[in-house]
Amino acid sequence: MKILAVTPDEMSRLGEIAKTHEFSFPLLHDARGETIKAWGILNEDKPPLPIPTTLLVGKGGVVTYLRQDPGVVTRPLSAELLEALAKLEMK
Repeated sequence: MKILAVTPDEMSRLGEIAKTHEFSFPLLHDARGETIKAWGILNEDKPPLPIPTTLLVGKGGVVTYLRQDPGVVTRPLSAELLEALAKLEMK
């Protein structure tokens, strides 16, 4: 399993963001929002920001879990993600 985040935030801020939120996974810089647009998660009201989205992608690139939240503060609970991961591992 790999965890990563995609953000349009400036490269110079990524280290600060990771430290502030104690992230131990990579933050990938999407300056032009190409990945955000390709995934269909562009926040049309606030470009180039994405809609806060959590994805689990299984083998073969199949999305097995998708959750979108109204803001960056609301995120899925660990239990919800662990349950979705367990289902993914059973496939």
